[in-house]
Amino acid sequence: MQVAVTFRHMDSTDALKDYANEKVSKVSKYLSRATNAHVILCVEKLQHKAEVLIDAGGIHCRGEAHSENMYKSIDEATDKIVRQVKRYQEKIHSHKGKHLGTMAVTHQIVELPEEATQRPHIAQIVESKQIEAKPMSVDEAVMQMDLIHNDFFIFQNVDSKQLNVIYRREGGRYGLIAAATS
Repeated sequence: MQVAVTFRHMDSTDALKDYANEKVSKVSKYLSRATNAHVILCVEKLQHKAEVLIDAGGIHCRGEAHSENMYKSIDEATDKIVRQVKRYQEKIHSHKGKHLGTMAVTHQIVELPEEATQRPHIAQIVESKQIEAKPMSVDEAVMQMDLIHNDFFIFQNVDSKQLNVIYRREGGRYGLIAAATS
């Protein structure tokens, strides 16, 4: 697995880079198809922040931690990912081995013409994303949304074959939007 380490607002050190590499490599034993990882280390207002993003064959895991020590932040972020993966694997087994679909996301920055940016009444789109919504059940979509720590997730409902959006509501509940075509 390839591990990229990025330092923000702090000096790059080989010791931290090696430590992050070692910790992320240990996490990969829980993810059979882990292909790459990105570790972002930064200091914000005297807090050491570590963010770990792992791509494992369409399953995206994210762990983030803040503490007074960067090594502790790296440990906590990787521990969060291990807990997520174990919980994910338990849910797969409890769903009697159903295959979870995934969602591929591509990023595209949209450049707007200068005259569009000078008119305040026009909505300004600064980023556009294209997704490939994979077929999955609502439960599987909730699990995938939890794994990537998003507040919403777009998928194709296996029952209705329509595009659906699952989103997180206040109080830990979820909402579902089903797209209807006319």
